[in-house]
Amino acid sequence: ATYHTGSWHSTWAPTGRLGPTLLSCASATSCVAISRATDVAATVYDGTGWSGVTWADRTHGALDHVSCASASFCVAGNDSGTISRFDGTDWQPAGYLTDLGSLADLSCASGTFCVAVGSGNAAVFDGTSWTTSSIDPNSPMLSAVSCSSAHFCRAVDRNGNSMTFDGSNWSTPIAYGAQFVDISCPADGYCVAVSPSGYREMLFNGNSIGYDNNYSAASPQRVSCATTSYCLISAYLRNSDQYGAATWAGGPRTDIPANANESLYALSCPAADRCLGLSPSGAIGYDGLGWTAPVAGIEGAVQDQADLSCPSSAFCMAVLGSSTATTITG
Repeated sequence: ATYHTGSWHSTWAPTGRLGPTLLSCASATSCVAISRATDVAATVYDGTGWSGVTWADRTHGALDHVSCASASFCVAGNDSGTISRFDGTDWQPAGYLTDLGSLADLSCASGTFCVAVGSGNAAVFDGTSWTTSSIDPNSPMLSAVSCSSAHFCRAVDRNGNSMTFDGSNWSTPIAYGAQFVDISCPADGYCVAVSPSGYREMLFNGNSIGYDNNYSAASPQRVSCATTSYCLISAYLRNSDQYGAATWAGGPRTDIPANANESLYALSCPAADRCLGLSPSGAIGYDGLGWTAPVAGIEGAVQDQADLSCPSSAFCMAVLGSSTATTITG
């Protein structure tokens, strides 16, 4: 679904049901949706509608991750390490990362720079080929990575370790005693990571480390940072058995009341005080003051494998876990 002129507009993938779908948008006129089904179908949105299906590499099963840096560059991969590259027209095989173990996350800052992380290893794409290195041999799985540029990435794992990449080398992992599940880096040197274990948010700001481990009433799950001074964190509020959120960027945390007692399946903040989330009731927005009611106009129920991508504050694309796609702008 797309959102523009203040309302949701449903569009339909050209092949009917794609099933649970991954989504990445580089701009309001460039989105890629990939089916998680074994037959890996991919469709492209050009600002007016979806194109016909193209096929990524299906040799090793369904794709699980996708990242688009521009209209002519996307990279997708699956847990087995099969990587496919999209040039704006066709998908081509782009390597098989056997040394990566199970692929956990993927982040592309440009058409010549991507990082993939997996079982203690990371692979860097330079526009032509992948180079794999071991960065945390004691970690069973690196859980997330975020790259703000070709000169800065930060990865985290479920053992509470974090490490950075400067474009050439990975730093030595440092343990923080938390099981990190998500990270967002809006600028070089600045990241926020969240862990439901220990109920904490961790701020990495240059050489300065900050954290909030007084969030004992909640279990952080997802984070999206629009700027270095604005991050939105979705969380499960244990004391009220509800879901809520908080804005936090290393300073005082502002708790946001729970909305409809629902988890957010997906979360994206393209600008400060401009966030969107997908919940079982539909799409809900946060404007810096509070949550909106679920926006009407989405056809079909939002499923737990729905996805959301907001490349700007004026445009978001959502896929609802079936054949329905919808945009939001304005």
